[in-house]
Parts: sequence; structure tokens; C-alpha cells
Amino acid sequence: MKSYYFWFINKLVIYILKVLMRNLQWGNFGKK
Repeated sequence: MKSYYFWFINKLVIYILKVLMRNLQWGNFGKK
């Protein structure tokens, strides 16, 4: 149960980081 919970959080964090990086890149390159 704990391992599955940790795996889920790990996937969620990676997904959020990808989305944030994509948004930052679009925002920075879009304005500049």
C-alpha cells in the first residue's frame, strides 16, 4: 500500500514538473 502511494505521488510530481516547465518555457519565450 505504501509503495503504491509513493509511486502515485512520484508520478504526480513528475507530471506537475513537466507541466510547469512547459508553461515557463512558453511564457518566457513567448514574451521575449
